[in-house]
Amino acid sequence: MDKFYCCYVEGTGGNFSHKHLLWTAAMGEAERLARKEGKKVYILEAVRVCEPFVPEPPANVKWSMIQD
Repeated sequence: MDKFYCCYVEGTGGNFSHKHLLWTAAMGEAERLARKEGKKVYILEAVRVCEPFVPEPPANVKWSMIQD
């Protein structure tokens, strides 16, 4: 799994509708949102993933690091 980035606009419900694969794309989106919303925008980086352990969901899960 590849790292990805999402933009969070401060004071909103955190609608993460788009995953940016490039840091520079997330920066451009953050700038656009800051201008549009007039609020701070945080760029969040995915660092870990938790997923159901197949074939026995949902009781067991596994954690993995997300690599660069």
